[in-house]
Amino acid sequence: MNNSEFLRVEPLSAKSKGKGIISKAARHNKREIQAELGAGSHIDTERMHLNYNLHGPRSAAEVAERASERMKVMGITPRANAVLGLEAVFSLARTTQIDLRAYFTDCVRWAADYFGGWQNILSADVHLDEGAPHCHVLILPILEGRLRG
Repeated sequence: MNNSEFLRVEPLSAKSKGKGIISKAARHNKREIQAELGAGSHIDTERMHLNYNLHGPRSAAEVAERASERMKVMGITPRANAVLGLEAVFSLARTTQIDLRAYFTDCVRWAADYFGGWQNILSADVHLDEGAPHCHVLILPILEGRLRG
């Protein structure tokens, strides 16, 4: 992450990234991908203990299960090329002096309001183990009973 503030929203598409894309994104956010933690990684394993969960399950498997169950309850069978989720990344400059927990909590609240409610927020994880503080929010974009990525 660089030294600037930004919001990036990326579609998580089954077509381009496979059906397990929600699980893969959650595994990164939960720091469950061992290959990302080795030498040459941008993740500082000495600072991983500073990361924290703001919303949702603590494991990637539970995040993926939450998405699957919600789609099942809503009667949604995604098309082969469907956008299965969205990932919003809220990032701040590494030199910021603001209260990170309060700021990222507000970001997650905004995402819930903007993307159809708390039931659509699968998880929110704050990373303090990279160059700049940032928060990953995984969103299941169900609006009006349909996936709307």
